[in-house]
Order: sequence, then structure tokens, then C-alpha cells
Amino acid sequence: MAVLKFVFSKIFWINLLIATGLFLVSIAVVNFMLKSYTKHKESITVPDLTGFTMDELEEYKRDRFFKFMVNDSLFDPKAQARVILDQDPKPDSKVKENRTIYLTINASKAPEKPLPDLVGKSSYRNARMILENEGFQIDELIYKPHPYENEVLDVLIDGKSIKAGSMISVGSKLDLVLGNGLSNEKVEVPRLLGMNLIEAEMIIKDKSLNLGSVIFDRSTKDSSAAVIYRQIPPYGIGRYLKMGEPIDVFLSESAEIDTSNF
Repeated sequence: MAVLKFVFSKIFWINLLIATGLFLVSIAVVNFMLKSYTKHKESITVPDLTGFTMDELEEYKRDRFFKFMVNDSLFDPKAQARVILDQDPKPDSKVKENRTIYLTINASKAPEKPLPDLVGKSSYRNARMILENEGFQIDELIYKPHPYENEVLDVLIDGKSIKAGSMISVGSKLDLVLGNGLSNEKVEVPRLLGMNLIEAEMIIKDKSLNLGSVIFDRSTKDSSAAVIYRQIPPYGIGRYLKMGEPIDVFLSESAEIDTSNF
């Protein structure tokens, strides 16, 4: 009876209301704090940072809701030093505020690698494969009298002989001195019309020739989209060049291909 009397007493109901109120207030406070901490149901779009330099990023990141951290670097000889090449999370991802965006940037300086031992041990084709796999570029082919055709006789940078094992920056342009086989061997002039510069250069090197003058027409805006519309000497059956001789190419995005000499 005493318990029932207490349950129906005014003091019990006052205490119950106070306890219930405190419980509800506590839940509301905790929920508010959790929402504030996690930004519940709130997200922002990750911007595209590729192409930004680190100096530009310093200006850009002011008043932004992100953190930025460089966690890797690569070397792309075609890209500007310290430019952002990649990012994680990717552009247009949805993330919470203050998320760290991890950046991959282009190294300021090309890494160096030792020059492979090629002289007297490699043919042109083999040397080309080895050098390109190491990240070097082949520039000019120079032919000299020698019993063995296309044997590598020397490797040059800016006209100076480089010894095997010398440390060279990746992306460096190398000239190869090759044997001509003690002959005046000639190769057929390749047809380059309609090719872009990269495709043409591969064909020229495969023929043991050199790329001469490269001339873009004035209207060209994107050199990578331009194709060869004229070449000197022109392509034609029965036309030959000596190994190592140059071919000049003219490129355009819109000019008609010259077929007058076919």
C-alpha cells in the first residue's frame, strides 16, 4: 500500500517528469554534438586540382574546407615542375569537410640513371629498345665507316662522348654513332603523309633516317592534333636516301595532303 501511495503521490510525478526531461535533453545534446562533429548528412565536392602548381595551390586553398598533403612524386618530362599530376580522392567525389586530399606532383628534377653499356655490343635496334626502356630519347643517328652495319660505335650528348655507367637525367636526348657497313646503303623514302609527329618519328628511326626540320602551319593551335601534309623529300616508289639523312616534315590541322609527287 505504501508503494501505491508513493506512485500516486505528487512528489513521484514531479521526480518522474524531471527525470524524463533530463533524459530527453541529454539525448538532444548528444545528437547535436554528433551531428556537429561528423557533419551528419553534409558533404562537399572535391575540386579538380590536376594541373595546379604548388604555388597556385597555396593561393587556392585559402578558405577551403580541405587539407592537402603531397604523398608521392613522379617525373613527366612533358609536364611543368611541381605541378599536380594526380589526387586522391578523385575530382567530383563527395567527402566530409576537412578531408585530406593526397597529391602526386611532378618532380622538380629528373631522376638520373646510368648509361647502359652499348658500344661495340649492341645493334641500333637493340640499343634503341634499351635506351627507351630506361627513359632516354634518341635524337640524331650519325653514320661512320665501320665493317658492321648499325653497330653502336659511340653515344653522345651535345656532341660529347658519354661513357657507359655515367649518370644521365631521364629524358635526355642521345645521339648514336653507328657503323654504315662500309657501304653507301640507301633506304626507301617512307610515306609519312597523314601521320602525326610521334608516328612519323618512329617510322623515320626504324628506317635509320633522321628527322629534319619540323614546320607547323600558322593556323595550328594543337600540335598533337596536327598531321603531316607535306614531306621533303617526297614519298615515291624508287626514291631513296642514304642512312642517316634527314626528312623535313610540314604539319597542319587542316591543310590538304600533298599528293602531287605520287
